[in-house]
Amino acid sequence: MRFVVYGAGGIGGVLGARLFENGYDAVLIARGAHGETMRRDGLRVESPDGTVTVRVPTATHPSQVEWRDDDVVLCAMKSQDTEPALVDLVLEPRVVDRLTRTHVDETKRHAPGEGAKRSRRNGAPERAPDVSFRWRSESLGP
Repeated sequence: MRFVVYGAGGIGGVLGARLFENGYDAVLIARGAHGETMRRDGLRVESPDGTVTVRVPTATHPSQVEWRDDDVVLCAMKSQDTEPALVDLVLEPRVVDRLTRTHVDETKRHAPGEGAKRSRRNGAPERAPDVSFRWRSESLGP
């Protein structure tokens, strides 16, 4: 199984880097200058345990990923970016049929699972489990 972390910012980046660092197959998707910098220089993770630069394979758009049947997508973007990201994913011919959406304070805007149900009209799976990660994290730059 390979983890494709879509939205590799403060939370998704750390999640993907730690998976990769601990021997899991992982790919990150990060937009713009942030994604280009991670592709070129790796992802620097600072923690109480120290600082490490992890060279996780990185794409700047789902179309740059060579999709496999064993891929699991972890969507780690902000709530307002979730639906456009799901649309990008379902436009990929080999995208997986399991989508996990992470969110911060999404429950204030939608009932659990509503985002996944709404995206059904765009061809996404009818059910995608909601998972919430809550830890302090910040992106220090591109």
